[in-house]
Amino acid sequence: MLNRNNNESKRSEFYLKNIKNIKIFEKTSENFFQKSLNMPKSGTVEFLLIPTVILFTLWVLQNAKKKGIKTLFFLARDGYPSYIIAKKLCQKYDLGIECKYFYCSRYSLRVPMYSEDIGEALSYICRNGIDVTFNKILIRSGFSNEQSDHFRSVFNDIDFNKVLSYSELSYFKERLMSCDEYIKLLNEVSTNARKGLKAYFTDRGMLGEDIAIADSGWTGTTQRSINAIRRYFGCKTDVIGFYFGLFEVPADCCVKDYNYFYFGPKKGLKNKVFFSNCLYEALFHANSGTTLGYKIEHEAVPVLDEYILDEYNESFLNTLENYTDYMIDSNSLNGLFECNTDKYKTYLGKSLRKFMWSPTKGEAEFFGKLRFSDDLLDNCVKEVAPIFSDEYLKENHFLNKLLCAYGIRKKAVHESAWYEASVVRNGKHLLRHKCSYSLYRMLSYIKKGL
Repeated sequence: MLNRNNNESKRSEFYLKNIKNIKIFEKTSENFFQKSLNMPKSGTVEFLLIPTVILFTLWVLQNAKKKGIKTLFFLARDGYPSYIIAKKLCQKYDLGIECKYFYCSRYSLRVPMYSEDIGEALSYICRNGIDVTFNKILIRSGFSNEQSDHFRSVFNDIDFNKVLSYSELSYFKERLMSCDEYIKLLNEVSTNARKGLKAYFTDRGMLGEDIAIADSGWTGTTQRSINAIRRYFGCKTDVIGFYFGLFEVPADCCVKDYNYFYFGPKKGLKNKVFFSNCLYEALFHANSGTTLGYKIEHEAVPVLDEYILDEYNESFLNTLENYTDYMIDSNSLNGLFECNTDKYKTYLGKSLRKFMWSPTKGEAEFFGKLRFSDDLLDNCVKEVAPIFSDEYLKENHFLNKLLCAYGIRKKAVHESAWYEASVVRNGKHLLRHKCSYSLYRMLSYIKKGL
């Protein structure tokens, strides 16, 4: 127990040392966080997570101002913490940028457009993920529970709850493509969802000019979807995107319209390998359900999935808002556009890599229990870092992942959204598990040219 407490204390000192190298946090951090939070004693929230969101938001505003952006849309749900900060800063310093929060999700944007390209739709519906089942495939299709139940008789030879391997997903894609009844319903569901989509885009101003979006990032497909929707409804220009990180940009998109903060395509390999985008989403999000679609009342409004109150997230958002007010009141942000966010990323990266790749026992236990869904909706929520047996941890080792990826081993891999914390929670062979997993990630990024 003593050793564990020492580890937490040393980690806190490490985070605090790095944050003090970032000028805007030099004096405010320790003063504001004198009161203890109900979080791990490693100072993760105080000296890493909150500064991460603030620094990223400053970077977004700096670059939006340079590019002449008039309206900045922060996308649900990962964009909400930045929206809180940006709205306050734009009002305080009269930046000439209108900040809006935009309800959307991969699900709400893609389902209405499935019928425009069935082949592309099925590639997305049958993509790989954590514990993908045939039931998940039908949910991704936009089908209701009743519509999905109907296909139990159509595909009566399939176990709807079996976790599918990489090769089985390709098989089901071909099978669905040849099923006329499935394709007919997919087209019908997609077309019916489009009216509400257009109304919401119009009412919120997403069909306007000189606009940009801000979000967590990863593959850039949400921006691609928004631009496709804009073109479908008659817009001639594309939106610009600002992201925390980008592993890649869709091949048919303009790379210059995709801006990244922490890592980007072919940039920041070390930051990618020692980063968990799933954990990022579990840490930074709005306290609301996923956007399922849109309906028209007196105006277009989002339809949200049910959401269970997240006590960590509620506490984090309140603290973030109070800390932003504190920094404004203490004049720490008066040099908003003199703040060298690119330089400060170096110090931020040291702490972020340490936290995500090598969490302390306290961090792994606390943050590893946060809820996360890898799929389109929140009906498959699990712990972001579940406690795995040695057998499951070994499935994620370099050789096995490689053989499964190439279809040589036709078995499903039990995956953790934050593998490194699952290793720490397991408590055995920490270095061996983490190094083998990181090697696979590094080589897969290199092979893909990312």
